[in-house]
Amino acid sequence: RDSVKIAIEKRSDIKDSDTIFFAISKFNELPYRFRFEATDFKPGYEAFLEDKFTGDRLQLSTVGVSEIDFAITANPLSKAEDRFRVVLKSPVQTVLPVTITSVKAWQQNKKIAVQWKVANEINIRDYEVEKSVDGTHFTKVNTTQSQGGFAGNFIYNWLDENAVAGDNFYRIKSNGYNEKSGYSELVKVRITNSSGSINVYPNPVADGVIRLYFNNMAKGNYSLRLLNATGQTMNRTTFSNAGTVQKKEIQIAKGVAKGIYEIEVIHPGNIKSFVKVIVE
Repeated sequence: RDSVKIAIEKRSDIKDSDTIFFAISKFNELPYRFRFEATDFKPGYEAFLEDKFTGDRLQLSTVGVSEIDFAITANPLSKAEDRFRVVLKSPVQTVLPVTITSVKAWQQNKKIAVQWKVANEINIRDYEVEKSVDGTHFTKVNTTQSQGGFAGNFIYNWLDENAVAGDNFYRIKSNGYNEKSGYSELVKVRITNSSGSINVYPNPVADGVIRLYFNNMAKGNYSLRLLNATGQTMNRTTFSNAGTVQKKEIQIAKGVAKGIYEIEVIHPGNIKSFVKVIVE
């Protein structure tokens, strides 16, 4: 920033085209991967990784993890210190005569119920439920007409009959008769793969070894990460499941504090599930 290299930067509220610059060097001619983890972004903000070498502009998730592969080649431009930057985009602010006071979503068997409450609804034409499985790319899955477009407080409900295993993100778009629109906050429901189960036994773990049992899960390669309460990776490994019942042991590093942790399991097909584990 301003010709000074820093490791951590504190910024004020995001403004349109705010940029995070990277200074990276000492690469070998190998494939690499960026891993971005985003939290606490307000709805509507966007982030893009710009690659000066390839000219690519790739969208990053603002509600979770994005992983971007890139390569260092014999071309010296691929090793340029200022090759990468992240550009942030703020949403277009609109003012609507309605306030979405809450958005909730919860699992009902294999479906997901979505509910939103509004206050001061006036001159609102309808609401659109938008859904995403990565928290970045949303599509409209429902349109619900407003309850008359007159002033009042209302509750709306919609049932997603096409919920997917893994993460399901939802947001509500309100559309006024004046053609202005606004968005609610995001909500997320995670559905685990119902074809089998993944369990930790014994749980709590007292001897420094997590024993993970795969019961009738799909055959294939699984990626496992042990996460602490703040989402930091404490251990990472892979596992090849042959079906029926199999056990995978994860060694906990010395010095890991006692507490509640989460194992992120990435299934074949890039479906995610999570297992709670208590370390004593």
